[in-house]
Amino acid sequence: MSRLLRVSDVAALCGVSPWTVRRWMREGRGPEFLRSPGGRDYLFREEDIGRWLDDLKARAAIRGPESKDQAQAAA
Repeated sequence: MSRLLRVSDVAALCGVSPWTVRRWMREGRGPEFLRSPGGRDYLFREEDIGRWLDDLKARAAIRGPESKDQAQAAA
């Protein structure tokens, strides 16, 4: 059985704040998730996080590195 991770665990793995992870979930841009009993918290299967991160890395490699100017314009 897979280990379940909390928002704070995913945030630490991704190097972002827990609020960013929650925003990804609301916007439908994050990894697959479960809701805790009562629906208050997001829970993530460890293998789903791994697949999601691998997919993000693959998409970034296909796009290629952005120039510093493009990255700042997008922010």
